[in-house]
Amino acid sequence: PNEPDSDGDGLLDNAARIINGKEVAPEDPDPFICNGPVGVWQKQIEIEEKNNIASTYLNLPYIPDFNPLVSKNTADILVNFALNNRNLLLENEDLVHTLTQTAKSIYEGGTLSGAYLLNFKADNKQVAYHSQVNTWQRQFGFNDMYDDIFRICSNMLKEKFIFSVDGTEYVLWTWKGDYWNMQSGGEVGLYEYNREITTTKQYDAVDFELPMTLNLYNYYNSKDITSIFNWAPTEKQWWITGFNPNFTEPNPYDMVLLGSVNFTGHEDLYNSLKNSMSKDIRKNYMIFDDTNRTVWLTW
Repeated sequence: PNEPDSDGDGLLDNAARIINGKEVAPEDPDPFICNGPVGVWQKQIEIEEKNNIASTYLNLPYIPDFNPLVSKNTADILVNFALNNRNLLLENEDLVHTLTQTAKSIYEGGTLSGAYLLNFKADNKQVAYHSQVNTWQRQFGFNDMYDDIFRICSNMLKEKFIFSVDGTEYVLWTWKGDYWNMQSGGEVGLYEYNREITTTKQYDAVDFELPMTLNLYNYYNSKDITSIFNWAPTEKQWWITGFNPNFTEPNPYDMVLLGSVNFTGHEDLYNSLKNSMSKDIRKNYMIFDDTNRTVWLTW
């Protein structure tokens, strides 16, 4: 090819994008096929070049710590009870939807109180709120009933990518959409299978952290792309999130989530996820960088 980026998707044909000594985009695995929505990678690189990526938490002295209030044992009891009664939620979806939408209208605008309760912190650019590594939500893990609640009570999209290592099932789970008083947001979390309660699988958060990045855009066309937040924390994560209350009326179908997970030190997980996605119809959502053992997600 005579061009460094033959398909014009923002990824170079023969090299990763390096800015300020950091890889911000992988080498293009398909130089003649666009990876991700056209314009998103260019937008991401433009923001990286301007050094507009938040990387640390904004430390404020008055944020309460709810972590000691929730032990793993307490969380397991509550999760087991909820899953044993999951059918009640599914049988009363319309009622639950009505009640939660009423509650949403009452608490609309209560971003600060919501962030405190959820143990979220603003970033150093003061653009968005983000989950912390050591947080009470870690005790609760994740399961499909939580996604039921997202579906019934809000306007969300989710994807779960399942893979296994040595007989243990893992899930890379991702979400984007309307987070109530936190407004527009996105998440990526890594979980491993723990137990099954009345046919619902319960997954625990993994007991390690990895370098992760997360960026969320409102995407209307290749020329009309707006950054909701950009987050590349220096602190390793197991669950990376971002929520920007300034983007109201969130529509997940207009959003593009772009993120990365570096599996260095956990190459067995990287290899299994790569093998699993090679047979998955959603394989175009991911780019696998074998050199750095990094998965890039565009969804």
